[in-house]
Amino acid sequence: GHGVRTIENSDVVQFVHEHGVVLEVCPTSNLQTGVVRTFSMHPLPDLIALGLAVTVNTDDPSVSDTTLTDEYLVAMTAIGLNLEQIREAVFTAVDAAFIPEEERLRLRERFQEWRTAKPSS
Repeated sequence: GHGVRTIENSDVVQFVHEHGVVLEVCPTSNLQTGVVRTFSMHPLPDLIALGLAVTVNTDDPSVSDTTLTDEYLVAMTAIGLNLEQIREAVFTAVDAAFIPEEERLRLRERFQEWRTAKPSS
């Protein structure tokens, strides 16, 4: 689930970590619904620092008027994630997706090529 407020309770953090729960973080929706007051206050970097599995998502793009690209941009420019953290979130999303294993392996291979590629200047 979304789980952004997981960070507020150490018992919940421990449970989420121990059970491999993947948190579907939706920055724009979190701001629009008042879960966070500003992007700079978003707990996403702290969730990652705690070793929790997170993905970056749009929630409902038609309501939030955002795209996944927009959400990645917000995560980097306004929340402070780096490219490697975004890449890790993409891999987490692939691993957590409700898709056939063949498709998961195909996506992992494709994203592994992207992950090891050097960013262009």
